[in-house]
Amino acid sequence: MSIVLLFVLVFIISAIGSAPPGLINLMVMKRAIAAGREAGFFAALGTVVPEFVYTYIAVYGYLAIANDETIGHHIQLVGVVVFFSLSVYYFIQKAEDPVLDAVSSQKDKFISFRRGFFTASINLLVMPFWAFITLFLHTYGYEFQTQSELITFALASALGALMMFFLYARLGHLIVYRMEKLVQYTNKFLSLIFLVLGLYQLVRLF
Repeated sequence: MSIVLLFVLVFIISAIGSAPPGLINLMVMKRAIAAGREAGFFAALGTVVPEFVYTYIAVYGYLAIANDETIGHHIQLVGVVVFFSLSVYYFIQKAEDPVLDAVSSQKDKFISFRRGFFTASINLLVMPFWAFITLFLHTYGYEFQTQSELITFALASALGALMMFFLYARLGHLIVYRMEKLVQYTNKFLSLIFLVLGLYQLVRLF
């Protein structure tokens, strides 16, 4: 498999994997609704470095992560704690008023970038996902033998996710025009999503 084909394949997988509502894309959409489209874009940009680093770690150590049940158990346990914590946080957080046609301030952009970086940093479950994908490719004979292949893989993962997060930022901005009252329910919806994810991870542990 060539470097270009590897990049395209991982890019597509990353975009598809980032499409369902989840920890990061809902945060990006929420920032776009609360502080404007540009704030949503900066929240998406904040995810790039953690996505790149975690994907690189997953590819580099995929055999250990895929085959060691203890590591997998600890990852799921961390996920339970994170999801339950976020569920409580969003349940008690006061909803922010939507901004219509406003230019995001530099403060909004910085806060959004920071939130994107933090949210992507605590999304440890991205590592077992990419470990599985790497293991799948490996079973079909693809060997990751050079640093350029590892970097290409990680970069494609980050950029594929970024494209989808940009779409969520745009979606969040468009939703404001059609459903201004949505902001009143955003936090409660996020709280419910994280509660369900936490319960799902907890069930998987036992």
